[in-house]
Amino acid sequence: MKHARATLAVILAFSILAMSGCTGGKDSSQGPMTAAETAERARKGDAEAQCALGVRLLGEGRYEEAFKWLSSAAEKGHPEATANLGICFMYGYGADISEEKAVKCYRKAAMGGSGTGRYALGVSYCLGKGVKRSPREGIMWLKKAAESDGDPDTFLMIADQYRELKEPQQWFEWTLKAAEKGRGEAWLPVATALLRGDGTKKDPVKAERWLRKAAENGDAEAQQMLGDLLYKGLAGRMSREEAFKWFEKSAGQGNPEGEAKLAFCYFRGDGVDRNTRESTKWFKKAAEDGNIPAAFEYGMCLYNGEDTPKDYDGAFKWLKRAADGGYGRGYLGMSMCYWKGNGAPKDTNRAIELAEKADRAGAAEAKEMLRHIRNDAKRGR
Repeated sequence: MKHARATLAVILAFSILAMSGCTGGKDSSQGPMTAAETAERARKGDAEAQCALGVRLLGEGRYEEAFKWLSSAAEKGHPEATANLGICFMYGYGADISEEKAVKCYRKAAMGGSGTGRYALGVSYCLGKGVKRSPREGIMWLKKAAESDGDPDTFLMIADQYRELKEPQQWFEWTLKAAEKGRGEAWLPVATALLRGDGTKKDPVKAERWLRKAAENGDAEAQQMLGDLLYKGLAGRMSREEAFKWFEKSAGQGNPEGEAKLAFCYFRGDGVDRNTRESTKWFKKAAEDGNIPAAFEYGMCLYNGEDTPKDYDGAFKWLKRAADGGYGRGYLGMSMCYWKGNGAPKDTNRAIELAEKADRAGAAEAKEMLRHIRNDAKRGR
């Protein structure tokens, strides 16, 4: 799965502000206080209003003012203000940076029931910022935060720690929680785990559900994987036509796997009318984007002049790239070049050596080619 997320440090810097529980006070009949009313109440010493004002000023980049109001509310024992004061110390917002003071604030806030404090303390343990690094301790506090906020990003952070601790079942459980909460970033990892049986029982039917959500949300990798699932009928229903549509969407976003699968559909006439011109175009695109099997296929297109001018030198380059990527048929293609002297000097011994490599790599046609090369060698060709 290639689903990269922001580092915990970046999440800590921005997400905590969004989680802050300072509201500025509410009147059940009139709704939230206005900014002016909040400021007035803060000046009169209301801790909740001071916290809300401090958080707003942090968001506006007015750090020294924010620090003053948060300090005042924290002195009155306001847990959320104390947590946000910790942020000021951690990142130097209106105060000198002090990770130790930050963690002290986080801990006090967490013990006072602040979800923000629990979250921040958990992340601090995960990163080892201001405390000795301890993923287990971090998980404990993040779980407490999750109880408070139910935030899917918190679930994903817990999952990250379990992945680092090599506990796949726990990783899957928390990633699934995030997915079920609507966090799109978790949909593809959950689907992949269900396909592979990572941390859970294999279940391609459930995997299809999550792949479809991710694919419909525009994830190019999920589109390719959903296409593959439908192409092979792994979830109990085969549809080459629908598979083609998903490969086309994935390829349209520049996904190399999707490009290669689309090329194969055009080449074989699966889910679409056979069109070797289109298959050659997409094999080339996929090869250029780094897909190894496509490098072999495009090399053979150039070798045979499949809807493109014959180019033995170009063919050899792409066949070698496939072989260098560990693709057995790449060795086979190079072997043919040396055997026939097309794109490489004629060299029967080198051709045999490469065909044997292809055979060891599992290329199905290798044994037959070896037989032909050796027969030619016996005849002195």
